[in-house]
Amino acid sequence: MHSSNLEISLLSITISANYLSTYDIVQIGKTLGIQLPYKKRSLILKELFIYVKKNTIQKELINELLKLIEKKEKKYQQLRQNYKNSSFIILGWLKKLNSIKRLIQYYG
Repeated sequence: MHSSNLEISLLSITISANYLSTYDIVQIGKTLGIQLPYKKRSLILKELFIYVKKNTIQKELINELLKLIEKKEKKYQQLRQNYKNSSFIILGWLKKLNSIKRLIQYYG
């Protein structure tokens, strides 16, 4: 898994329509068996990707990332239903989420 493009995409809300917080990254790490410090997102995400590659658990990381994206997707769908006047904006977010999902699956 060449992760730099994926890392950049995951950290950019304008690309992915999903803010991957420090907490999210630490929780994914915990699920995968690594204790990550609460530091700058880019640093701990890089550390997580190194750990994943070293331990050959890319599929597990992909599954955790997809779970996170799917949870966000459900929230956006609910917002779209509740706020019909903002539907076109939220639809753009959903398209970006689908793009990041495809990118994650590609790297998997």
